[in-house]
Amino acid sequence: MLKKFTSAFSKKKKSHTQSFQSEQVVPPPIQKAQTQEFKVINEKIDNNIEETSDQKLRSQSFEESQKYQEELMDYVVQEDDSFFGIALKFSVNDGYLMRINNLSSDMIFKGQILKVPITNQPRFSIIKIPEQNKQNENIWEKNELSSKFEVIYCNNKQNCIGILTLTSDIVLFDPNSYEQIQDKQNKVRMNACISMIDINEAVTYCLQNQNGCLDYIVQILLSGIGKPNFEKKYSKQLKKYKLQKKSIATVFFRHAERNTDGKLYSEEIKKSNCAFIVKFINDACTGYTEQSKLTKLPYIDLIEDFKQKKQLEIDEIQDVIGERMGKLWACLEYVPVLKEPSNCFTNTTYKQIIEQIPAVFRLADWIKYYNLDQDGSSYLNMLQEIKNKSPIIIIIKDFDNLIFGTYISTEVHQFSFGFKGNGETFLFNQDQEKNEIRPYFWTEKNRDFVYCDETGIGIGCGDKFGLFIDSSLSFGYSNPCETFENIRFTNQEKFKIMHLEVWAILNQ
Repeated sequence: MLKKFTSAFSKKKKSHTQSFQSEQVVPPPIQKAQTQEFKVINEKIDNNIEETSDQKLRSQSFEESQKYQEELMDYVVQEDDSFFGIALKFSVNDGYLMRINNLSSDMIFKGQILKVPITNQPRFSIIKIPEQNKQNENIWEKNELSSKFEVIYCNNKQNCIGILTLTSDIVLFDPNSYEQIQDKQNKVRMNACISMIDINEAVTYCLQNQNGCLDYIVQILLSGIGKPNFEKKYSKQLKKYKLQKKSIATVFFRHAERNTDGKLYSEEIKKSNCAFIVKFINDACTGYTEQSKLTKLPYIDLIEDFKQKKQLEIDEIQDVIGERMGKLWACLEYVPVLKEPSNCFTNTTYKQIIEQIPAVFRLADWIKYYNLDQDGSSYLNMLQEIKNKSPIIIIIKDFDNLIFGTYISTEVHQFSFGFKGNGETFLFNQDQEKNEIRPYFWTEKNRDFVYCDETGIGIGCGDKFGLFIDSSLSFGYSNPCETFENIRFTNQEKFKIMHLEVWAILNQ
C-alpha cells in the first residue's frame, strides 16, 4: 500500500511533492494508531486518484467519440461500385469499413449510404472517356463509352467474369457477386488491383480458341506484384528490372462475349475496347512516380527468367504467387498450334516448348525464319535471316531420328567476343518413349549461354559445349555441360544433322 501511495502521490503538483518530502525529514515513531491513520489517508487519496482518472477517461472517451463522429461522412453507393473498390478508394481496410457500418457481409446496392472516413480523400478518380461515334449495330448500344469494361480474369482457379475499371492510378477488377468461390468454407476473393507504378506495359492479342472463335486478350506485364516480403528480399534486382522495363510477372484479361443484358459484343467492339485498354494503361504507367503501392493480385503468372521455381522455397512461392496459373492456354481457352509445317516439331512437342518459355512470349505467333531443307546449308545466310531476331528456337533432328534443340532469349551475333545471352536460355530434347519435351534450365554455375563465331554456334559450356552446331550445318556435337547440367542428346558425341529449323516470333 505504501508503494502504491508513493506512486500515486508523485503525480500531484510540485508543491505537494515538496511538502511530502519535508514531512519525511523527521518521520514520527511508527505506532499502531498512526499506521491505521496512515491507511485512512492513503485510501482517501487512492479513491480521489481513481475518481479523477475515471473522469479523465470518460472525458477522453467522449472527445474521441465526438472526433470519431466528425471524421465520418456519408457516401452514396453508385451503380458500378463494389465494396472492395470503395474501401480502396478511401484508403481503408474493408474489414474496418464493414465494422463502422455494422455490416455482416460485403454485399452492397445502388443508393445505399455508407459511412466513410472524411479525412481519407479518394485516392483515385474514374477517368471519363470522351464520347465516340456510335457504331451502326443494334446488339450493343450505349450513349457513351466509359472506363469500365466487361472482361474475364483468366487464372488457374476459374475464369472469373467481372468489371475492369481504368483509373489514373490503378487498374481494378471487380468480379460479379456470384463469381466469388467457396473453397473449404473460405471465400476466395477474386478482386484484383494493379497500381500503375507496378505496370511496365500492356499488350493485346487476338487468338483463336478451341472452338475456332476469336478471343481478344489484354496482357498486363508487371515489375511489382504487391508482395512485400518478396519485393523486400529482391529489392535491388527489382529496381534494376524496373529501370530496364523488364517484367517479372503477367496477368491476363479476356474481353467478355456478352454484356450484362446478354447481348453479344461485335468483333469490332471487342477489338477497339482492348486496344483502348492497352493504350490507356501504357499512357498512364509511363513516367508514373506515385510511391504508394496498391497492387493486390490473387493469381499471377510468374515469368521464369526472374528466378527458377526450384530456387524458391515453398513458403516463398506461396508468398509470391499464391497459386500458379498452370498452363497458360488452359485458362485462356487457347491452344498454341504450328502455323507452318515442320520436319522437327509436332503440335504436341511445339505446345510443350511454348509452355517452357517466358510468359511474355507464349501468346506470340512463331514462324520459321530458316529451314535447312529449303534454304540450303549456308551458315552466313542463316545468321542473316535471324539477325535482330529474338527470342529464337533452334530445333534439330539427327539421322537417328533424335530431336533436340535450344531456346535462345537474345539475338545471335556473328563473330561476337565471348559468351552472350542470359538465364532465360535453355536446352531441350524429346523423350521418344513418352513423347514429351525435357527442358534443361540454367544452373547458375557459369554464364556460358551462347557463343557464335566463324566455326559455328555453341550453347552452354563447361569443359565442352552442351550443344554445338558446326558452320557447315551438316554435323554438330552434344555433351553434358555445367551451364544446364543436361544429358547427351545423341547416341554419339558427334551427330549428323538431317533437319534443322530456326523459329522466331512473327513481328506484330
